[in-house]
Parts: sequence; structure tokens; C-alpha cells
Amino acid sequence: MARTTLLGLIVAFVALATAACQTTAPARPEPLPAPSSIAYMPGQIPPPPGAWTTVPGDSLPTLSRPITASICGIPIVVPPEVQELTQRTDWRVGDALERRTRVGTLEGGPPEWIVTLRSEYQWSSDLNRDGGSSPDTWMNLARLSFEKPTPVFGRFGTYLEYTNWQNEFSGRNEFIPGTDEPWGTLHRLAAGANMFQPVSEAVAIFLAGDVRSHVEDGASLSDGFSWAVTVGAGWRVSDKLDLGAGVIVQDTFGDEIFVIGGPQFDWRPSQAWRLVLSGTEMEVQWNPNTRWQVGAGAGLIGHRYRLAPDAPGLGQIAAESRAPVFLQVRYRGVESLDLTWRVGVDLWREFTIRDASGNWLRSYTSDPAPFVGFRGILRF
Repeated sequence: MARTTLLGLIVAFVALATAACQTTAPARPEPLPAPSSIAYMPGQIPPPPGAWTTVPGDSLPTLSRPITASICGIPIVVPPEVQELTQRTDWRVGDALERRTRVGTLEGGPPEWIVTLRSEYQWSSDLNRDGGSSPDTWMNLARLSFEKPTPVFGRFGTYLEYTNWQNEFSGRNEFIPGTDEPWGTLHRLAAGANMFQPVSEAVAIFLAGDVRSHVEDGASLSDGFSWAVTVGAGWRVSDKLDLGAGVIVQDTFGDEIFVIGGPQFDWRPSQAWRLVLSGTEMEVQWNPNTRWQVGAGAGLIGHRYRLAPDAPGLGQIAAESRAPVFLQVRYRGVESLDLTWRVGVDLWREFTIRDASGNWLRSYTSDPAPFVGFRGILRF
């Protein structure tokens, strides 16, 4: 049933995208040199008062996306509460501003609705402790975002998101003794808002907040509740380099409130090449033209979920962390459409089991395993 539903969503999305292709102007020509102000996008001529334009690419100032902990994008083993934090920037779609969005002017601009669909399949692999294997996991995400350019080149966004994970176990299970399937279908509901605002020609601030619940099928949404607030600032060093830093305050179920900070950067040595550290992902991008982009990167992602009450050891918590490396191809040849295909390998995958209060019980790592993914973004 879940696979049938996903196929229906993909068919509907492709139909909408095809309609957009028939009514939307072709991609804009190669971008002109970037202005010096952080109020504008790299490669974007300053628009005249009262006008607003479409960015011919995905170049956003550093602080247009949430700031989280990362050390140069290199996967590191960190506490589960920090691993769960990385899920907020997975594929950098944690906020409406990450899409190839529109730039406001001194007077702002009209609102825009954005639909994002994403699907990813992870294959299982052998566990490195006590035998057994990790699950095959199929993840599907649907997001509806609202974005509004605000006066003085600012932007405001808000979103509502649902994510579903289908896990299939085979062979011996070592995660929770006495079970053939320690967890099955997982659900995550999330909502958030964010604001980007330049305060000078070279400096901008970023504010964001979100709430979410992440539970297994049958568990109460209130038992998997968490929230986070992000505050950051960005600095346009030059037309080719943006730097940023920020702090996130988060409260996750089974843990106490904690605070963590981290750097970000966006380096554009030429019109064709770009190196980005965004959230917990490092990516190098090659843009042969404004329609296509080829990228390669690595990162650290993960999520934590509350298990159903009828699971052995009532109210237990499970967490998963991954260190993927990937190649991807992105198509942006139509103004309202953004498509990305990704293939990669999880070099490291860890599962942690905790009790109902969040106390560590045991952890398991698994061998490298491949994954494939797709993301589609449609703007209205």
C-alpha cells in the first residue's frame, strides 16, 4: 500500500511538472558577475526597486539555511542527540529558503508555494557485532512550504512536512532480543518557520525554529516531541566567498536541552565550480550551464524515534546515524522545477538502543551499504 501511494504521488508530481514545463519560460542565460552585497544572490545583478527576479541557480547566501554542528563535512561519531540534530538539514531541505527561490527587493515581493517530494532506498548490510543484519529502509518525504520575500531584501518561510520510513528486517535480529522486527513503520511530523534578513551590505542574520514528533507506528506523538531554535549570522567576505556561524538550542525526547554551534561556508572560485559546507554536509558542485549540476559530497545524517509501547522494554528509544558519500545530478532547466537524482554508499551506519528515559543500552554498527534517492521540487 505504501509503495502504491508513493507511485501515485510521483505520477501526480510528474504531471504537474510537465504542465509547468509547457507554460514556463526557458532557463535564463549564464549569470553576470555578482554584486558585493550579501543582500543579493551570487551571480545576481541587483534588481531595480519594485522588481524581483529568479536566481539562475541555487546560490543562496550562507545564512539562508540552518546552522548545525559540523567539522568540515567529515563524518564523526557524536552523541545520539547530536546525530538526531543532523536530520534537520538532510539533503539541505530543512527550510523553504534552500529551494531555487526568488529574491525580494526593498519593497518585498509576492508569496510562493513550494511542494517537495523525496524518496530514498537504503539496502541492508551485516552488523559488526553478534551477527545479524541492518534493515532495508525505504524513506518517503512530502513537504509543503510557503515563502514570502520581505522588505529590505529579506525572506520569510514556513513549512509543514511528513516523513515515512518502512523498515524490513531479514535473518537474525540482535537489536531487541525476542523480536523478529524490532521496529517497523516510522512517522515524523514537522513544522517550522525561518527568516533571513540583511542588516548591511556584507552582513545578514538568520533565525529559525521548528517542532517535530518522530515515533514508530502505534506510539503517541507526544512521546516523540522535540523542538529547536537556530540563530546565525553570515558575512559576505567577497563576491566568491560567504562565511557563517550559528548556534542551535534543542530539546529532544529522552534528553535534556543542549546548545551547540558550528561554521558554514559557500565558496565559488568560478562560475562553474562551487564548494559548500551546509549543515552536516560537504559538497563540491560543477555547473556546466544553468540547467545542469553535477555534485559529489559526504556528510553525517541521522534520526531518533520513540518505539511503540508494546515493544519489549516499554517505551524504548532507537536512533540511527549514517555517514554517506554520494554522487548526484541536478536539473534546473525550468524556472519552477528542480529535480535531483542521488546514488551513494553509507560508509558507516550505527544503531543505538536506549531505555524510555534516554539512557544508553547498546549500539550496533553495520558494513557499508548502497542507497539511491530522488528529490523533486515544484514551485507555484
